[in-house]
Amino acid sequence: IDVHRKENAGAAEKSITILSTPEGTSAACKSILEIMHKEAQDIKFTEEIPLKILAHNNFVGRLIGKEGRNLKKIEQDTDTKITISPLQELTLYNPERTITVKGNVETCAKAEEEIMKKIRESYENDIASMNLQAHLIPGLNLNALGLFPPTSGMPPPTSGPPSTMTPPYPQFEQSETETVHLFIPALSVGAIIGKQGQHIKQLSRFAGASIKIAPAEAPDA
Repeated sequence: IDVHRKENAGAAEKSITILSTPEGTSAACKSILEIMHKEAQDIKFTEEIPLKILAHNNFVGRLIGKEGRNLKKIEQDTDTKITISPLQELTLYNPERTITVKGNVETCAKAEEEIMKKIRESYENDIASMNLQAHLIPGLNLNALGLFPPTSGMPPPTSGPPSTMTPPYPQFEQSETETVHLFIPALSVGAIIGKQGQHIKQLSRFAGASIKIAPAEAPDA
């Protein structure tokens, strides 16, 4: 169990990383919650003590599920109230969202198990599909694309109140989409499309994204 005391010195909250088996992580998380609740009673701290879990944005869409079904089910099954920090708070340096669970020690601990089960599942699926894609596109250098930081060999995500996890790479969300406009020299378009559109089709499939090229407004645009 690592308490990140030095990072964000002076901040009201410190994150705690728990590294263990899923069962060990959940047991430690529950113990920490119990200690925090006891401490709150001792010092007569009246505010509610939620459990906060930090999760990489790549996994959050699947945790929420279509129309929020997965999250609602976890809330109902564990009798907790769960909220997730908005997308707007994400930055390049902090790709994590905060999952806040409100309830008593028992219900929060139960919710942590369910949330982390879902996140681990997403993580494992992404690793599997990443390995599959490496075989499907021979000669594709994943590192050169910059999609997979050198941390992709990290152990699966961990959790705690709150926890941090190391993302394997920026996977594309299923439920939240955005459009990005890239401007490139007209001369480079052919290289991106490739012979009979093969290159752009592979990129589309690989990224799980739809890529469209706008017609050039002028020959040198």
